[in-house]
Amino acid sequence: DRYRELMRVSRLWRDLKNRKWFGFGHNVESGPGPGDLALFCPSCPQPGINMPLLWEQKWLVMRRLVVDGNFTAQHMNMREPELDIFLSDGSAYMVTDAEYQAHLSSAMESKEVSQLIDFSFSVAFSMCQKRSTCSNHRAVNAANANRSNLRATGVGATACARHGCFVPHSVVDFQKGERQVFFDLLYYSICEGIKHSWDQIDTSLVIYDVGCQWNLHFAERVDNCPALTLPDNVEIIAAVGKFHLSAHKLACFARYSLNFIVGAAQVDGEILETLWAPFNKISPTARSMSQAHRQEILDDHMRNSNWKKLVGIVKTLLRKYKRANKGIDDTRIPFEDLTKSLDVNKVSLWESDEKRAMERRGEHLDIYHLRIDKAPTMAEIRLKLTETEYADTGKLGSVSWLIEGINLEDAQDALRVDIRQLPQDASATQKAVVAEKRQKLAVRISKYHEKTDAMTQGIELNSGTMPMDDIRFCTADTEELGQEVGDVEFTSEEIGDEVPAEVMGIWMPSSISHQDALALDLGALRTEELQLRQGQANDCLERLRQALGHKSIIYRQHFRSSDSTWVGTRSKQEAFRCRMKIDKCVRSYQRARDAMGRLGVDEETLRNVYQQIQPNQLTINQEVTEENRYGQGSDRLAWFWRVNNGGDVREDLWMDECE
Repeated sequence: DRYRELMRVSRLWRDLKNRKWFGFGHNVESGPGPGDLALFCPSCPQPGINMPLLWEQKWLVMRRLVVDGNFTAQHMNMREPELDIFLSDGSAYMVTDAEYQAHLSSAMESKEVSQLIDFSFSVAFSMCQKRSTCSNHRAVNAANANRSNLRATGVGATACARHGCFVPHSVVDFQKGERQVFFDLLYYSICEGIKHSWDQIDTSLVIYDVGCQWNLHFAERVDNCPALTLPDNVEIIAAVGKFHLSAHKLACFARYSLNFIVGAAQVDGEILETLWAPFNKISPTARSMSQAHRQEILDDHMRNSNWKKLVGIVKTLLRKYKRANKGIDDTRIPFEDLTKSLDVNKVSLWESDEKRAMERRGEHLDIYHLRIDKAPTMAEIRLKLTETEYADTGKLGSVSWLIEGINLEDAQDALRVDIRQLPQDASATQKAVVAEKRQKLAVRISKYHEKTDAMTQGIELNSGTMPMDDIRFCTADTEELGQEVGDVEFTSEEIGDEVPAEVMGIWMPSSISHQDALALDLGALRTEELQLRQGQANDCLERLRQALGHKSIIYRQHFRSSDSTWVGTRSKQEAFRCRMKIDKCVRSYQRARDAMGRLGVDEETLRNVYQQIQPNQLTINQEVTEENRYGQGSDRLAWFWRVNNGGDVREDLWMDECE
């Protein structure tokens, strides 16, 4: 059996081939140094190699690095590690083992997450024994898994964020032990990646899943650890990849999003995830190899990956160039049109705020958080109108009368929902309950019309506005019954010739035309109703946003994480109730909007401010409740998330949202 000898010869053959390819085949005096047997990205800026040593546009040539861990590339403990022989230790992508172990031996354990233990900087952000203060990051917990049979629980690598090439001499092993700190492992990889071939570049963008944690005291840690070194005057900007940013607190969105970093370009910061997929195919094979043999296998794989990137870089850059030009064409004109429509002074203020935020970063970037000023509610408008109703209309109680009319419309809507939910074979008890509700509602409507006569001084009026529900927003009421909304008929058989209470006309000033109202001296009442209808619409939109956000949370927290049928059923019932609430809000908003149209609101306000709501706009929303989610850069918010419905919104429709 010559298998052992064959493996030894194969290692020697690959090592000789690598030395020959990189010019060390016949040089016996000095062997390859750290990273000398590795290929790197041909497109990333490297002063003196693919660009001049001095470059004026510094933001254009910043280092763009992405850091990530792979917990599939494990390595088992060796029975006789002292017999292991390295052929190219640290010459390619894996770091030099002796120096790396010396660095780990100097790293002190820290069991706290958010405070410093002592002057030696037992780093607060180590998270070795606690979870992240931002979110439950699986990367940290997996790296710190206590597996006694493993020498390494995975690998951590640094790659260029734009093209996905592994950085030479920057791949480290994750090793769990009483004296090792998780971030100290990554610090070593980051420092080695920044130092590689980029000595003349001052700014480095480092993207990592927990970028909000590792950078808190990174500079101090480098100053106090002799194994961690960086070029002079280097500026490090921490960021979080777009996919992982959704797992962070909302405060991390503006401060660590790639959308708000000048020079970051159009990257998602997750390109290493695409490199791990083929990497994992050889990881199980290397799991039980010796440490030196495993290092050579992983180096060969990463060298091959970078070689494929190199030979295909022209097509890749051409494709990205075309996509970038298309993106510019698609966004330039809308951006310029929007800028022209805004107040020049406000645009200038925003530009100065943006410049200051980009320079200072940190909490100054919070200006990018979504802010929606709260529109006046119906209760606030009612209080304001009640205080001045006698002076405006010469009548006391007009506001409460109008409020009662709006409440009656809502009561009719609720009764129609109850009727739609009746089964086809409804029992006598169920029919009796509906009949009783009809009688009570009819009495309320009769008393309301008596008060209407007093308010209008006995003027002969029409029968009022008949309620008409939009079928598109009534499907949730009958979904569980499996019946069509259009086929639903009122089930009470003892109605007689009387009009059912749920479809009775409710007379309000909006029931007649503007000219007739002026002729009957009802202009003041129409003005009051218009303000109340605006408050009603504002309330409906606010409740609609809350209901959509609630439904989103239900789907995210319950449906995706339910571990039992009982939890799933409860979640479905709660989501169904949310959907009914959403439809109810939309129907109430439609009644308010229709009334505003009859009360003389101009078409521009109805078209730009109080727009029509379409069913496709009522999807589960993650834009505001989870605005840091992946993919938000290409999605569009529904109009009712973006506009402020309070005050004189026609004049300032977009400004409050942009602020």
